[in-house]
Parts: sequence; C-alpha cells; structure tokens
Amino acid sequence: MNHPDTASKTSFLHKFLVESGYKPARHLLLVVIIIVISLNQAFMTFRSGLDILGSRVYLQAFLLCLSYLLTGYFNLYFLLPRYLLKKEYARYTLLLTISVFLLVALQTVEERYLLTHFNISNESYDFPGIYLNNLSAFALVFLSLSGAAVTILLRHWLTESERVEQLEKRHAQAEVERLKEQVNPHLLFNVLNRVGVLATHQPGQASDMLIKLSQLLRYQLYDCNREQVLLSSEVKFLSNYLALEQAYSHTFRFTVQEDQHVAYILVAPLLFISFVQAAIIRLYEMSQETTLTIDFTATDNGITFCCNSRPAPLFDRIDYSKVIQRIDILYAKRYSLITTAHQLTLNLKQ
Repeated sequence: MNHPDTASKTSFLHKFLVESGYKPARHLLLVVIIIVISLNQAFMTFRSGLDILGSRVYLQAFLLCLSYLLTGYFNLYFLLPRYLLKKEYARYTLLLTISVFLLVALQTVEERYLLTHFNISNESYDFPGIYLNNLSAFALVFLSLSGAAVTILLRHWLTESERVEQLEKRHAQAEVERLKEQVNPHLLFNVLNRVGVLATHQPGQASDMLIKLSQLLRYQLYDCNREQVLLSSEVKFLSNYLALEQAYSHTFRFTVQEDQHVAYILVAPLLFISFVQAAIIRLYEMSQETTLTIDFTATDNGITFCCNSRPAPLFDRIDYSKVIQRIDILYAKRYSLITTAHQLTLNLKQ
C-alpha cells in the first residue's frame, strides 16, 4: 500500500502543478483558456453587430486576449514573486487592484468606442448598466488572477515542502555518515594491542597512549552530541588521533598548527576527521614515509583548514562525496573545497 504522501506526489495533478517538465503544458492551458474567454467576450459584446464588424471581431478578440495575457503574466512574473511570495500581501493586493482596474477601464473605453463608431447597440454599455457591467468584469478578472495566485502559492508550497523533506532526509543520512566516519574501530584495536606490548617495557608511553585514547573516546561519545564545538577541541581531537596513528605505524610525521584567533570559533563536530582519516588510509596503502602538515587559519568571515602531504600525494583519487554532503547541509554554499595531489584546502564561512 502506498503512503498517502507518496501517492499524492505521483498523481498527475501534483506533477502538472509542480514539475518543470509540465511548464509548457501549463502555459498552453492558460493561453487556450484566455483565447476562449476573449472570443466569447468579443462575440457577446458585439453580437448585434457581427454582420457590420465582420472579421474585425476576431481582431477585437485578439486585442482582448493580448490584454489578458499581458495582465496575467505581469501578475505571474512580477507581482507574485516580488510581493506575494515575499508575504507583502497589502502591496500585492493594491497593485493587483490597480492592474485589474486599468485593464477593465481600457477594455471598456475601446469597446465603447467601437460600439459608437459602428453604431452597434448594446444595452449593457449604456448608462447606468455600464457601471454594473464594469463592476462584474472587475470582480471576475480579479478573482481569476487571485485564483491563479492561489495556484502558484500551492505550487510554491508543494515545492518548498519537497525541498524541506529532501533536506531532512539528507540531514538524517549525513548524521548516519557522521557516525560511520568517526574514528576507525581498527585504530582502537591497534592501539590497545600496542599498549599491551609496551606495558611491560615502556609503561610511560603506554600510559600516554591510553590517556590520548580516553580523550579521543570522550570527545566522540560526549562532546560530539552538541551541534557545535570549539575549534580548539576539534584541533586537539585531530592531534590525539594522529598521535595514536603515528605511535602505531611510525610511517609518518605530523604537525598541527592553529592561528591564535581560531580558539573560540565554533564548528560542527568531526568535520575534519574524514579528510585526515582518508589521507592516513591512503598513506598505509602507499607505505611511504610522509610528513602531514595541518593548519587552521582564521579569515575575515570564517576559517581555513589546510592539509599538506610531502612527499606522498595523499589527496588525489579519493571520493569526498559523503563528507561534502554533510558540509553542504551545514554550510550550504558558504564553503569551498580545493584538492590537489599534495594539498587539501577547505574554506568555511561563518
């Protein structure tokens, strides 16, 4: 059984209103409706003088159609996005009222001129019937354009609802990936194994490794539950992680540097570990002694994370799509990621 929300999204009406592929069909339907209305209005207005006007009645219908289209698309592409979708309801209503008033007034003047010029009788254009006729025309056009506005609002709401739903799904997926991208459990096994070996011969080094491991686990289990953490905590976490990896492998050297201005900057937890872990995994695959240099620098509107590797090229041929997805959710378009074989640079704007 389909979920009601899923079923509604696969319905033809939902697709017709929302999907961009149906945009030409929506406009075609609008034009056809306006053509029918214009023809009906022209023939009804000049019904007693069709033999006098002849083919001119179609020209009149064309002019009516053109005036409706201009007003309709003015409402669609100017008034709606500029005022209604920005919740400026009073200004939108005022400008729509003025637009409809001008439309009805111009049509009335033009039709009355033709009726008088060709001596065609139409009681609805005599006084005082013309006032009632104009009032009903104004109400009809205003309601029609308002109905179109409601349709656009509905489409906008459906689109926004889908966008929010997609963001929620992506956020949930990113949180799952965040949990997956925490420190590799193999590191925990390797560290404990190494501590067991060192315990009898080098108890001081073994104790130091256990302290770093406890700090690592505490940060993962407790500090990372917050939406944001101090960048200094993230730097310390990376330093502990690299120190443990180095103590186990002895295949690389590292330095972690931070600008004095970054200490109190807030960032999302575990934001940089994925890049460092990927580099370490690549380092093990290459079995080449390498120096990693990690640098955190404060900028005018954010921070820059830079990771260099020499001489091994550690940053090419790595898929960063999962971590980029998480950064995209957290920072939208307020970030940039540049990678070369020997360097990775991530700029985050606060």
